[in-house]
Amino acid sequence: MFHRSLEVDETLSNVARMAVESFADLCLFDLVDEHSDRLYVTAGAHRDPRVEPLLKELGTAILYDTDRGVHPAVRVTETGEPFFLPVVDDAVIDAHAVSHEHAEFMRRMRYRSKIVVPVTAQGHVFGALTFVRTRDAESFEADDMQAAVELGRRAGLAVANAKQFHREQHIAATLQSAFLTENFPTRSGLAFHALYRPGEGDAALGGDWYDAFETTDGWIVMTIGDVTGKGIEAARLMVQLRQSVRIASTLSHDPAAILKIVNGALLFERSDALATAFVGVLRPEDDILHYASAGHPPAFVRWDDGTVEALAHGAPPLGIGPDLAFEAHSRAIDGGALLVLYTDGVTEATRDAIAGEALLRSALESEAALHAANPARYIERAVARDQRSDDVAIMTLRFAGRDDQLVVAPDDRERAPVQRGLHLAVDVGTHRVPLLGQTIGAA
Repeated sequence: MFHRSLEVDETLSNVARMAVESFADLCLFDLVDEHSDRLYVTAGAHRDPRVEPLLKELGTAILYDTDRGVHPAVRVTETGEPFFLPVVDDAVIDAHAVSHEHAEFMRRMRYRSKIVVPVTAQGHVFGALTFVRTRDAESFEADDMQAAVELGRRAGLAVANAKQFHREQHIAATLQSAFLTENFPTRSGLAFHALYRPGEGDAALGGDWYDAFETTDGWIVMTIGDVTGKGIEAARLMVQLRQSVRIASTLSHDPAAILKIVNGALLFERSDALATAFVGVLRPEDDILHYASAGHPPAFVRWDDGTVEALAHGAPPLGIGPDLAFEAHSRAIDGGALLVLYTDGVTEATRDAIAGEALLRSALESEAALHAANPARYIERAVARDQRSDDVAIMTLRFAGRDDQLVVAPDDRERAPVQRGLHLAVDVGTHRVPLLGQTIGAA
């Protein structure tokens, strides 16, 4: 029960519900707000489900006066010591009530006896648990204190886990989103579009990335990939591999050689991690795509006549071993064609990669793919709009006539709030996320 959820509110409700099943008639969970240090009624449960609607109003009806320090929940969160009151009478209610509404609530609930214990983990007090027995039950006895304190301790661990999870998810999200490319190469006749959408749920954040940049000698390098795993470690490795591609491209324009260097960087950093990746390069003087893949889903080309071609792919994922061989391929891309790169969150939306790939092909064959203002957005809506369990990265490159100026930036509106939070999460928060011992340049 305590560890079923990594959502704080759901965790609190689970604890309160379990308490009223076997230990108390009423359980209230008071949580200390991290921003104001005020104490609020955050969750509650009653043995009688008909009373539940009243509990939902407590969060706004009761505001503890921390300056007075009269209410037991305030005392407990300040001292970390449990509080036992075997008998609750009218005088006690009047003394403990923080408002007229609070006193009326306690009388309506027919308080008879109560225990208040701290909710703690690793020396930190998150709040207080109040257990109440009403006049329909026997009063608490001193022997009940041990069980109440243990419930508070377990609740503290559950709350700490939930908060830690959300902190890590936030940091992973800021890392992942902040290192997505905003400024694509600006070459006449080429139009980049890109989209990143995080997943939802307990393990939403993964290690997807995309990137495209121009080298100092005029080559355009594009890459997309996916690190296995979730959370901070996946985001950290994503940054490593993305930057490794950039560094490797200064040493070679051979996509197979670039993947070889990136594979070595991954093995140096984590010998047990895996990642898939695609690297493509375009020379300054033509539209011949040179590319290589390491276990990544096949790139597609949507030709001007509506046919769809899967580019050659294969080779094991990055991280399998030091002696991996990657094969470079070349393909001339005609004007009007659309190159589509994506991560497996697109084609595995239905948990069936084959069906997902067929759906993607069908979407690309449609005339809508040819005329979409943002092909990446079109693909996400056509193929993966109902998928929320995994993150999705898509990058497209439209080839037009050399006389056309088609350069479009990605739709980054969804990333802006997260990017602004990067400074807070990394520089001010309690976590420091190392960027793998290398200087991360501008995206």
